Amino acid sequence: VHTTMQDKHQKANILLRKKETRLSTLEAFQAASELQDINAMLHLFKGAKATAVQYDALESFAASLERLLPALANLTHSTVVQDLIYYAIDCGEVHEQLASMASSKQKQRVHRKAAILSYKMAAEAT
Repeated sequence: VHTTMQDKHQKANILLRKKETRLSTLEAFQAASELQDINAMLHLFKGAKATAVQYDALESFAASLERLLPALANLTHSTVVQDLIYYAIDCGEVHEQLASMASSKQKQRVHRKAAILSYKMAAEAT
């Protein structure tokens, strides 16, 4: 019985550390967006998005992603255009998801407008 309780405690600790690591990834993504560190944001993107979805933090993820788009748009490398389109579309999709979950009409409008602006940025980049 003691071993079973010990195993359960170890599993709980592992899950807690995984959650802390994932949340740290999202926090690092947010910090990178505030600093306009494009390389760090691109590196952390997938983990931050997965964490945002898993822990209901899409709003802060979308805000961070919105800071990435203008920074990418200012770069002139040809490969950046593809990145900009990808992230702009992703940002629009996140805002659409937030609009569908919004608790008020005003929040729905805010997120729909943000989605439209993101899609527009993607369209203008092509």
